[in-house]
Amino acid sequence: MSGVDFRSGSSALEAPKAVSSASEVASHWRATGSALANNVQAVQNASIPTEQWSGQTAQAVVTEIQTMGTKVSSLSGKFPEPAGVLETWRGEVDTAISEVKTLQEEWDSELSNYCDRVAQIEADAASDPDYDREAALARARQEIISKQSDLKSSYDKKITALSTAASEAAKTINGVADSVVPRDAVKAGRSAVGAAIFGSDTPIVDSAAEWQYAQELAPKIADALKKEPMTASDVRLFNEKYGEHLSNPYVATAVAERVSIDEINKASIAAYATGFDDFGQRTNSSFEDFNKNLGALMVMATGGSNLSGKTIDAQASFDLMSEHLIGKDGATISQIFDTKLDELKESGRTTYTHPGTHVRPETALFGYDIFAQLAGHAASENPSLTLSANFYDKPSAGSSVFADIVKFDHDSQGYSTRLAKGVNPGLYQLCGCDHNLPADKVLQRFDPVQAALELSDTPDGLDEKSAPILHQSEENRLGALRRVLDSNIDFDPVESAANVGKPYDKDAEPMSMVRYLVAWRGGAQFGDRAFYDQGEALGDVLADASRPGAEILLPDPLDYEGGKDSDSYKEALQQHKIWKEDALHRASIAANTMAAYQEGLDRDNNVWGMGDKIKGEDVFGRNSAHLRSWMGSIISPYVSDLAAAMNNNSEPGMSAGSDEGAHGAVSAVFTRDMVERFSGKGGLFEDLAFDQPKVIDKGDPNNPLDDQYESGRLPALKAVQISAFTNYMDEAANVLHDPNYDSRSHMVNRVTDKWTELIQETFDADADRDSAVARDLDKTNKDTRKIVDFIVDMGAKYAGKQFPGAEDLTKAIVKSAAGKAEDVLWPTDHETKVWASERDDANKSAHELMQHGLTRVLYESPYWTERVGTVDVSPGSEALARKGLPFVNDDGTLEPYDSLTKKQRASVNRYFMGTESDFHDVLQHQFETQQDANQHGQVPQPSSK
Repeated sequence: MSGVDFRSGSSALEAPKAVSSASEVASHWRATGSALANNVQAVQNASIPTEQWSGQTAQAVVTEIQTMGTKVSSLSGKFPEPAGVLETWRGEVDTAISEVKTLQEEWDSELSNYCDRVAQIEADAASDPDYDREAALARARQEIISKQSDLKSSYDKKITALSTAASEAAKTINGVADSVVPRDAVKAGRSAVGAAIFGSDTPIVDSAAEWQYAQELAPKIADALKKEPMTASDVRLFNEKYGEHLSNPYVATAVAERVSIDEINKASIAAYATGFDDFGQRTNSSFEDFNKNLGALMVMATGGSNLSGKTIDAQASFDLMSEHLIGKDGATISQIFDTKLDELKESGRTTYTHPGTHVRPETALFGYDIFAQLAGHAASENPSLTLSANFYDKPSAGSSVFADIVKFDHDSQGYSTRLAKGVNPGLYQLCGCDHNLPADKVLQRFDPVQAALELSDTPDGLDEKSAPILHQSEENRLGALRRVLDSNIDFDPVESAANVGKPYDKDAEPMSMVRYLVAWRGGAQFGDRAFYDQGEALGDVLADASRPGAEILLPDPLDYEGGKDSDSYKEALQQHKIWKEDALHRASIAANTMAAYQEGLDRDNNVWGMGDKIKGEDVFGRNSAHLRSWMGSIISPYVSDLAAAMNNNSEPGMSAGSDEGAHGAVSAVFTRDMVERFSGKGGLFEDLAFDQPKVIDKGDPNNPLDDQYESGRLPALKAVQISAFTNYMDEAANVLHDPNYDSRSHMVNRVTDKWTELIQETFDADADRDSAVARDLDKTNKDTRKIVDFIVDMGAKYAGKQFPGAEDLTKAIVKSAAGKAEDVLWPTDHETKVWASERDDANKSAHELMQHGLTRVLYESPYWTERVGTVDVSPGSEALARKGLPFVNDDGTLEPYDSLTKKQRASVNRYFMGTESDFHDVLQHQFETQQDANQHGQVPQPSSK
């Protein structure tokens, strides 16, 4: 202190204020906790009017009652701790007040003593001329300053201690509060607090809280979107306040009640205009996020889903409870979505003006052009964003939005108009305005069909841990997607001004949506790409849509008490009918994808002056490189149907589809001419051999299935080959369980007859490819042999058995990932010279692998015989033990196949192929059948030059 402080103690050492309300608040917290605890039993015993709930919702109600009890019990336990902390702090404040009061009194006493001392010094100096007044005053002043300093130091320590105690108390209280409700939710208001407390484990209560919060937020968002004029500051603030909310299902639905698709389109254009000056120079980029968020709003407002990490729980509760939510004007959620879908179609062909500047003219955009950019940009940023089931389903009148977009793209000559926009994209862009983007990426954003496809594959955020309602919603969506993909187009597929509005030829064979998308739309009919991503999004969608589900066979009334009159039988029959309809669509999509791909390969592109082959590779296949990469995933589940069609087929024509077989089973079907084209020169199998993605990670050198490819999938032809082999082994293993020798031998030979042609032709395809481009590319066969040998050696997945690595095989074949075809330069001058040697390698590979696989399943079959079934030498028998074979134990049991040495396996082959074992005839039949297949459909040897 620099001088004496003459303030009173109460001023100089201000006492902290009492917190008289602390006890009241603490008491209230304790009472609230007790009340919640007392209500737990009431919550758990609450009854729900069952007539109001059904299905998953009813189950959710029952579950939620229990969950609410747990949640309320947990919540009640949050109150005692902060109440205790608050009361402890109140006690510390009271103690500090008392201690500070003592310091104040000491301060006043010392100051009074100092004043008395000064008065005495003045009196002494007046009576004694020799008295040293200044020295006496200095001593008195120093004493009071020292005492005041000590008192102030004591005071500061007590206040600092109290402040620390307050800080710790606040930290504890805030920590407990934050564990219940995040601070952002507190700032947002009461409804947001409710939404935060009642999370995904209480979807009913959470849904009500989320919907209430959305109803409060939606009017503000709607007003901001409709604001005129819109400034760059408006756009930036909108992004900060509302951007992330537009992909929330509750908020997007509430906004949809208040904003039309037309108003969203106009808002996107207005926001874009704020990013540029009068001379077309970009001044800010806030419009990019703004329009991306509007793209998400378009998807969500029409019933779409967002399964990204932040939104997946809200999506689950919304899907479960949306049918019980009512909009502001009494509309149901489904009515709100249907209205937006109608508006999207209506605005799709409406013309909007892209803003110009002093140096850039205004241009016209259709509503679907805006959808393409906004929704497409949102899709590229969020792979867990998907369209709704009703986006694909045909309404009571007219076509679905998806079908309408495809037809719009055709009628507006989308291919040529996109090329025109690509000349100066800045005249048409609304978002994604990155000058460094490759031209193909820019053109993708102008394609509404591309945008719809990017929003149509199964969302990345859906996995086995996701809520059951999300899986159900996805199956419903995929079911609707299958129906539109398997429907027929109603317009002439040729894209030209003369064909706009022209209906499909009623006398021609109907064309499915799949065949149009694969082989006709876009630039496919002009020797260019159908899609500028080379079919990546389309392939992903087709793989999802065609993948078979769990089979439901036709029920037998004899299995039900009461037969055909049984309610259980009728229900099972109805379930089979539903499954069959969906399964027919799945199989038809796969079959038509293969047929359409072949149709694209068969198109002669020489008419466009660019040639039909580029260094041996078909132009269509090259332009569809990423779709080609997906073909292995699409074909593999249907290799059995393909094998059957190749083995025994007398139906002429070039058709493909699906049909119902014995016991209500469903299969893909192909005519004879179609499967012959698949395996012929320039056919599907030959083209699939061009899918050679780069291996980016070799993984475990002992497991050829865990190689990681740049495409994320096994090479397409390799996937088909492996699926064929494993299915062949599976079917052979199953029929070998028949105890009757005659039927067993007959059936295993039939299995061999069925599969040999397909297996042989896929190896022919590699040889044909190598012949076509004159390059030694036996690597595909060698890699396939390595994988199949691994599968055989480790044990096949058949007869209910699971071999190590089977899951890796499935993932390798169908794993979803962005594909990228590797460009390879092919030499062109040694076609004749390589033909014979390459075909011999193919023959050797197919033969050896089929013998290897069949030997494995024969080894593990339960019935071994000799002399045409008259002598039983089955594993475990004394007769087999007496033979002294090196792979047989003393008790007649077998050593596990995967533990056999190379020498032991050789002895297995010698015994099976010898004259004693009846397996000789089975293996000989396989060899002869394979040799016949080797001659069927063989590409003629090229002429010498």
